Formats: sequence, C-alpha cells, structure tokens
Amino acid sequence: LLKKIYYNLVTNDKYVATGVVSIIIAIFCLINIIQLQKIQDDWFSAGKMSQLFLVSLEKTYTTEPIYFYFVNRPIRHGNAWVFPVGINDALWLSSQKNYTGISFSNNSSDALDSASAMTNSRVFEFNNDGSVQWLIRELNGKIIKKDY
Repeated sequence: LLKKIYYNLVTNDKYVATGVVSIIIAIFCLINIIQLQKIQDDWFSAGKMSQLFLVSLEKTYTTEPIYFYFVNRPIRHGNAWVFPVGINDALWLSSQKNYTGISFSNNSSDALDSASAMTNSRVFEFNNDGSVQWLIRELNGKIIKKDY
C-alpha cells in the first residue's frame, strides 16, 4: 500500500512522495507507541491491585480455618486481567491451607447473609485499588467496613 502511494506521488515530485510516506510511517509508529504505553499502564495497575490484595490478605491471617466471601472482585483493569481466576491460589499461599472455601458476590448484603449461616466465615469487599476490607453487619443491620 505504501509502495503504491509512493509510486503515485513520485510522478509529481520525489520529495513530496518521500515526505508523505514518511509522515504515514511516523503516524503509524506513534499510534503503536501510545497503545503499548496504555497496555503497559493497565498491566502495571493490575499488578499493583494484586499486590495490595495479597498484602491486605496477609493481615487477616488466623490459625482457624475460614470460609471466605469476596464482594466486587475485580476481573479486569482496562485491558489487563486482575482476578478472573487465581484467588484460590493466593489464599492457599497466604493462609497456608487454612481456608475451607471461597464464594464471590456482587452484593455485600447477600454475602453477609450467606456468611451468617456458616461458622468461621468472613466477608471481604474489594476497594478500587485492589485492597480488601472486612465487612461486618452490626446488630442493627448496618454494614461497616473494618480495616486491619
């Protein structure tokens, strides 16, 4: 395609043809660099979210087995995958097999209802930065977030 454009323009002037082809190549390279930078930023942010999740999770370590409920699990950040899978492995590595199971929910109320039926269960909600906070329902029904 560039060769065809060049040969059509070279009949008018060689310098104009070279300039137009050079501008097309420069624009193509610029678009690719911008896209690569965006992808790199997305993956860096997804890595930071995963790191903050693991740091938050380490603070919740206990010796008794726990059933985990997670609310608002981040699947993607831009074009980068965050947690479509892999939370089981992260829990296994951080809690040394001290968990009995994992469930995911998009609603904190539903997760707290399910957790209240089980002993030794905790509900965590993901923040926008990837860290998690412990959700607790008070006796009056109010949901509070607790930091570690």
